[in-house]
Amino acid sequence: MLHLIITQKGENDLPGITDEMEPRRLGPKRANKIRLLYNAQKGVDVRKLVIRRPIQKGDVTNYKAPKI
Repeated sequence: MLHLIITQKGENDLPGITDEMEPRRLGPKRANKIRLLYNAQKGVDVRKLVIRRPIQKGDVTNYKAPKI
């Protein structure tokens, strides 16, 4: 097993590693860090900007989000 970190991208993509973008699984929990991520103003409700992740239970999909 190898644990590697890609520090510099070359001129060609690595298939399956650098050729596709994956969405964030977890996001920031603090309100100021959420504002910094989305470049939002102070009056914006950050509870609507939180990154939610889907949880499958059978055929029902629920979403989890951090408590702010």
